[in-house]
Amino acid sequence: MRRPAARRLLEGVVLAVVVTVIGVLVGWVPNPWAAKPKVGFVVRDADAVTVVIASTDPMTGKLSELKTPSAAIAVSVKNNGELPAIVSEARITFKEVRELAPCKAVGGNLEITGNYTYRLPPTVTPGTKAVVPVRFEVEPRRGDRLAIALGSDRMGRLLRVSVELREADSGRFLPVKGEFTLLDPPDWEDLYFCRRPALVEFAAGHRGKADALSPVLRGLT
Repeated sequence: MRRPAARRLLEGVVLAVVVTVIGVLVGWVPNPWAAKPKVGFVVRDADAVTVVIASTDPMTGKLSELKTPSAAIAVSVKNNGELPAIVSEARITFKEVRELAPCKAVGGNLEITGNYTYRLPPTVTPGTKAVVPVRFEVEPRRGDRLAIALGSDRMGRLLRVSVELREADSGRFLPVKGEFTLLDPPDWEDLYFCRRPALVEFAAGHRGKADALSPVLRGLT
C-alpha cells in the first residue's frame, strides 16, 4: 500500500531536518543557528602623555637621529568580539589654542614616523577638526593602547582637544571620554622657561574640569 504523497513529502522534510541537526551536532555542517562572529570594539579610557618621535634635520630635510618629545593622547581600547578590530581613523577637535613664543631660538621640524602622528598646521583655530589615518589592530578578546601624537611645525602651543576613534567596520566615531590639555612641544624648561606664569595659569584653569593634563602641565599646578 503506497503512502500518500503529502505524507511522503512530510517524512522527507522531517528526515532532512533530523540529518541537518545531527550534522551540526557532530560538526559535519556549519550551524545555521550559531551567532556569527563579530567585532566588539570599545574605548576604555585615555590620558595625556609625552612620547618621543623622530625629527628632521633643518639643513637637509632628512630624518635625523635626534628624538624629540611630543605631546600625545594615549587611548586604551578593548575588543570583546571574536574578530580582529581595526582602528582606521582618529578625529581630533581643537577646543582651545594659545600660541607661545619660545624664550630662545630653535630649529627643526618634526617628522611623521608612524600612522598615529598628526602634524599640526601653521594655524589652528578653536573648532578645527582633523582626521588622522590610523591602522591599529586589536586582537579578539584583548585590550591594547595606542597614542595619537601632535607634532608641530612651529614651536609653542597650549592646546585643549577632544578625540574620537573609528573602527573600520563601523560608520561612526566613538568618543574618547574627557578632554586633554597639552603643551606642544612639552620640554618647557628648555624652551619656555620665561613663560612659566602663562603655563601655570592655563593649567590651573583646566585642572578643575574633566580635562586630562599632560605630565608637564600637571607638574606645574
